[in-house]
Amino acid sequence: MPAERRTDRTPRLGNAAVRRHAAGVLIAMLLVALAVTWQGHRRATELAEVAAVENVRAAALGLALPLTAENLAGSDSWQHHLLTSAEPLISSGEVLVVHIWRRIDAGTGEILWSTDPGRRGAVVPLGGAATALDSWTPAIDKLDDGTQSEGPPLPNLYEIYLPFRDSAGTPYVLEVYKPVREFDAIYRGLLTDWLPIPIAGILLLSLVTFPLSLRLARTAAGAERDRALFANRALQARAEEHRRISEVLHERTVQDLSAARLILDSARQSGDPAVVGAALDQASDLLAADVAELRGLLSSGEASEWQADDLRDALAAWIATLPERQRLAVTLPEHPLPLARTETAVAFRVIKEGLRNAVKHAGDAPIELRVELVGDELQIEVADGGIGFAEPAEPGLGLRIIRYAAASVGGRVSLDSRPGVGTMLRVQLPYPASPAS
Repeated sequence: MPAERRTDRTPRLGNAAVRRHAAGVLIAMLLVALAVTWQGHRRATELAEVAAVENVRAAALGLALPLTAENLAGSDSWQHHLLTSAEPLISSGEVLVVHIWRRIDAGTGEILWSTDPGRRGAVVPLGGAATALDSWTPAIDKLDDGTQSEGPPLPNLYEIYLPFRDSAGTPYVLEVYKPVREFDAIYRGLLTDWLPIPIAGILLLSLVTFPLSLRLARTAAGAERDRALFANRALQARAEEHRRISEVLHERTVQDLSAARLILDSARQSGDPAVVGAALDQASDLLAADVAELRGLLSSGEASEWQADDLRDALAAWIATLPERQRLAVTLPEHPLPLARTETAVAFRVIKEGLRNAVKHAGDAPIELRVELVGDELQIEVADGGIGFAEPAEPGLGLRIIRYAAASVGGRVSLDSRPGVGTMLRVQLPYPASPAS
C-alpha cells in the first residue's frame, strides 16, 4: 500500500476511534444513570416510608392522646375536641380522613365518628382496625396508587390504625389517611448526592483511557491492513507459482511426452529390432527425465526454502536439494537480504531459474553464482564454462521467466553466450535502501 494512501486513512481511523470511544462512554453513562436512578428510587422509597411511618404515627398520637382522658361512651365533648384538632390538618392537606372505630364483633366494627359526616354510624368490616386491636400495635399500610383512599387519590398515601383506650378502658381505633409529600424531595436529594459521583468517574476514566483506545484502534487497523497485504501477497505468489509450473509442464513435459509418442509410433512402424530398441531407449530417457522433473515440482523441497527469512538461508536450503550442488560455487554479500522484500523475492526467483538453466545446458562444467549489492542495485551473475551457444532466435522458457520476473521490479537482464566458451547471465535489480511497500 503506498505511504500516501496509508496517511490519508489516519484521520478517518482517528475519527472512527473517537466516535466508538464516545459511544462507549455515553452508553456507560446511560447505564450508570439508570442504575443510580433505580437505586435512588429504591432508597428514596425506603427513607420516605420511614419518614411516613413516623409522621403518620406522630399525627395519630397527636389526635388520639386527648381522647384517652375522655369517656367516649359517656360524653360528647371529645367530638368537639377531636374536630377542633383535626380540622387544621384536614384543611392543610396533612390529613385526608379521620375515623374513630369501635369493635362490634370479631370481623365488623362501627365508625363511631368521622371527619366525613356521611360515614358516622356506618357498620363495616374492621379490616386493618382488627389487626391493630388484636396486636395492640399500630398497623400502617401504604396505598400504592392512592385509589384505595376514601379521599382523593394521591401518590405515597399511608393509612394508619392506632389502637387506644379511653378513660373508662374501652378499646377504640383511630384511623388516619395521611399523604407523605417528602418522597420527591428525598428522591431529588439522593440523585443530587449520588449521580454526579459515578458520572464524573466515568468521564475521568474515559479521558484517561482515550489515548489507549485510540492507539489500540490504530494498532488493530494496522494489523488488519498487514493481514490483507500478506494475504494478497500469498495469493499472488500462489498464482505466480501456478503459472510457472504450468509453463514448465507445457514447454518441457508436454513436448517431451509428444516426442516420446512420435518415437514410439515410428518404432511400431519399423520392423528393424535395432531401430525399435534404440527408439525404446530414447523414449525411456525422455520419460525418466520428465518423471524426475515432475517429482521436483511436486516435492516439498520446491517451496521449503521460502520458510527462511534471508536470501542466504533460502539459497542454501534450495541448493541442498540439487544433485549438481557439488559443482556450484556461490558468492553472496554479507549484507542481509530479507525475503520479505519484494526485490529479494524476485532475486531468489531469478537465481533459481538461472541455475536451473545452467545445470541443464552446461553439461559437467562448473557453475558459479555471484550476488553483489552495489549501491542501490543488486547484481546477479550466473556463469558456466559449458559449450555455450549462439544467440537463439527465440529465448527459451527459463530466460523468459527471468526477464518477466526482473521486469516486474524494473530490472535489466543480459545474456552473453559463445560456443565453446560458456554462458554468462547478468541480472541487475533496483534495491533501494527503503524497501518498496
